[in-house]
Amino acid sequence: MRSLPAALLVSTLVTSGLVASGCDARLEFQDKVGCELDSECPGGRCDTTSRTCVRCLDDADCPLAGLHCEPIGHTCVECVDDTQCKRDPMLRRCDSALHRCVGCGNAADCRAGDTCEPLTHRCLSPCPPGGFCLSPGDRCDSTRNVCLDCFSSADCHDKVRKTCEPLSGRCVQCTADAQCAAPTARCDRLLGRCVGCRDQADCPAGMACDPTSRACVSP
Repeated sequence: MRSLPAALLVSTLVTSGLVASGCDARLEFQDKVGCELDSECPGGRCDTTSRTCVRCLDDADCPLAGLHCEPIGHTCVECVDDTQCKRDPMLRRCDSALHRCVGCGNAADCRAGDTCEPLTHRCLSPCPPGGFCLSPGDRCDSTRNVCLDCFSSADCHDKVRKTCEPLSGRCVQCTADAQCAAPTARCDRLLGRCVGCRDQADCPAGMACDPTSRACVSP
C-alpha cells in the first residue's frame, strides 16, 4: 500500500479536523493549555496562575455588592472572613466551610460558660444549679445540660414559628424544605425560616442569591 506524501497527509488531517492548523509538518501539537485572557472565559475570568477559567478573582467580579470572591474555589459567597458579617449583630462570625455569617463558630464566640451548637451555630446557655433556666419559657435539657426553649413542636405556640428545632431548642418556621412553599421554597436551617435561596446553588442560571433578602435576583 502506497503511503501519502507528508505534506498531503498533514493537509488531509487538518481538513478532517484531527489536527490543528497550527501544527508543523512533523505533526507536533502546539495547542495552548487552558486560558490566557479573560476574553477566553465567557461570563468569568482567566486565572493566569492556573490558566483556568473561574467565576471570580476579586469581589468586583461578583454579581451583587453583598457577595465576596472566595480565593480558593473562586466562587462568589456571602463571606470569606468575619469582617464581612455586619448586617446582623446576631450573626457576626463567618463559617469558613459554609461561607455564611453565623452566630458562633465555637464556644469562644459565646458568652463565658455558653456552648456553640455546631449545626445551627447558636450559642446555648448551660443549666444553672438546680436546673431552673433564667430565660422565661426555657427548660433544662439534663442530658446536654443546656437551656432550651422547646423540646418538641408541642412547645411552640407561635403561628409562624411552630416547629421545634431540636438541636438549638428554639421554635422556628421550618427544619426542612418540605415545610416551605414557593416563592420561599428552601428551609434555611441557620436562620430557621423559609427563604428563596440559601446560596447560589438554589438559584437558576443567570441569577444570584442575595444574602440580605435570601431571594434569587437578576444581577
